[in-house]
Amino acid sequence: MTLHQALFSEWQHEATNTQKILGRIPNDKLNWKPHPKSRSLKDLAIHICKVANWGEIIIRSEEYDIAAMPAMPPDLDNNEIILHYFNQVAAKTLNALQNVTEAQLDEIWIFRREAQIILQMPKAAVIRRLCLNHLYHHRGQLGVYFRMLDIPVPGMYGPSADDLEHFKE
Repeated sequence: MTLHQALFSEWQHEATNTQKILGRIPNDKLNWKPHPKSRSLKDLAIHICKVANWGEIIIRSEEYDIAAMPAMPPDLDNNEIILHYFNQVAAKTLNALQNVTEAQLDEIWIFRREAQIILQMPKAAVIRRLCLNHLYHHRGQLGVYFRMLDIPVPGMYGPSADDLEHFKE
């Protein structure tokens, strides 16, 4: 299996897992946050969408200036719209991963804020670090938020405790 095939397969699997957890965010809790310094459920979900969008950006560009990041669409105000937006950007990243070459994955990509270089490494490593690992981290946060709100947590790599309770009935 080539590197781009492995990244494509992993992205495909993880996008499906992310859909499962984003799909359970209740609209009446979008503004809830566990602590004043924490993101709200909505802000965390939108950040996950941004992370999903970076994969295509990384593959199709040589660098990215986060200071020039466009604002998210202003109408991401309910779960159905957030999930739809996630599916759109995840599909773009999946398409980019399906068509990327091994040579492109070896190209150096630069992440910056204006003149400050935040990181500079091969695109494959950036996809792993900024997209996949970052996605897992924030999905885990959603799981904790769900526990605090007594929202059933979907299993990601097998059944969750909530899934097992359902099987007992």
